[in-house]
Amino acid sequence: MISPRKNLPLLVRAARTEPRVRVVVGERLWPEVDADEDVAALQQESRLVVVDRLLDPADFDAALSVVDVAAVLYDSDAPSGILAEACARGTPVIVPRGAWLARVTESTNVGRATELTVAGIAATLRAVDADREAYVRAPLDAPGAPANRDGPLHLHLAVLTRSPYASVHYRVVGKSLMVDLRRPTRRPSSGALMAITAVVVLAVVALLLSGIGSTPSTDPSEPTGPIAPGAIHPSGPGGAWHLVFHDEFDGSELDRTKWIPCLSAGWTLQEPQSSCPTWGTQLQTYRPDNVRVGGGALHLVAEKEPDGSVSSGSFSTAEDVYGYHQPGYRPFGYRYGYFEARFRAPDDSGMWPAVWEMPVGGGARGEMDLFEIMSTRDDPERIKMTLHGSVPAVVVGQATPQIADIAENYHTFGAEWTPNSLTFYVDGRAVKTVTGQIPNGYHFIQANLAVGGEFVPPVSPDQEYPRSLDIDYMRVFQRN
Repeated sequence: MISPRKNLPLLVRAARTEPRVRVVVGERLWPEVDADEDVAALQQESRLVVVDRLLDPADFDAALSVVDVAAVLYDSDAPSGILAEACARGTPVIVPRGAWLARVTESTNVGRATELTVAGIAATLRAVDADREAYVRAPLDAPGAPANRDGPLHLHLAVLTRSPYASVHYRVVGKSLMVDLRRPTRRPSSGALMAITAVVVLAVVALLLSGIGSTPSTDPSEPTGPIAPGAIHPSGPGGAWHLVFHDEFDGSELDRTKWIPCLSAGWTLQEPQSSCPTWGTQLQTYRPDNVRVGGGALHLVAEKEPDGSVSSGSFSTAEDVYGYHQPGYRPFGYRYGYFEARFRAPDDSGMWPAVWEMPVGGGARGEMDLFEIMSTRDDPERIKMTLHGSVPAVVVGQATPQIADIAENYHTFGAEWTPNSLTFYVDGRAVKTVTGQIPNGYHFIQANLAVGGEFVPPVSPDQEYPRSLDIDYMRVFQRN
């Protein structure tokens, strides 16, 4: 936990004086913190990373597996589950001097208390780093311990928060690949070292086994099939990326811990809603039963009801303002990264399939449409990829990729979002870069299959049903 407005800037200024420190912040930065010149400087040096999913007690173990020290710089005396996990693992914790947490760290020897000043935090970071380096360089005398303890000595510092959009996206990588690079200040017993080694070996074996028999399909008319998380990479931009959110839809039902079966208007995000929104002259009513998973894909199905009405499906990672009350559900939002989805979509006249993003917390500015069809099948520019401005009707930039077989075969659409640009990708190829009026707030992701509406041609009276938007996967990546 950390006081994001008060103590995070202090931590950042202290980290700037210590070149070996890299900060991982599980927090969406407050605007005044985001504008801080020291925060910007540390980000420019690639020594401050902001991640974006909820951190709850079940995640503490995963978080502490991949960091060298956890900052619990909170002004109150509230206890933290982070501390309990740190006691069990031997991970040092930095806490405010004189607080309840300081008394716990002194009695358990799992961390150091610090003055909440730039100089105090910097001195504490140096002390923890010195303890860690002394341990790493000490003779290895524990039977059965790993033979090589030489790892990077840069101090990886996790700042764990209570933000509803905090993240521990390093869960799998940390468990399987990086746990033996964490150096506690106390030397573990030989049994503990053997246990850590066993965990690493078992985790790596589990990842390898998860990929056996999971050769992805190359048939463009079929979903790719199961794939090991470590083998998932963006199809578009190169470089180093981390997978922070994904669903491969390889099960038999919607994962209700990741999604709600309803899209969100975004600008009414905080207001309780009685049903999924339907705009203007759209014909469909969105129903959870029309969101189906099977055959390696998710299907948003539009169909005719016995009374002649039309139902369809939608889903999103937005806040649940619809009263689903799904156990374990956590909204997902991200700021900057690469969003990618593979799907095939109906292009009948009047069908309006879409995969898109809206701002977290409300406000229409910054709608990003990864894909939508808004014209007839014979229109070569019927497919749109769009960045909208302050109101949805304002188009800041748009790509119109020409894909003749979108209804028959799966295609991969992506959008790389940076502070200065938005680049659209189709099947791994960049098709358009937009600059200017780039959104700077968090976005959630969603998809829906609408039927009719003001911006699409009329639905034919002879329209055949059902029709389905079939989604192979949806993934979000972020840079290191």
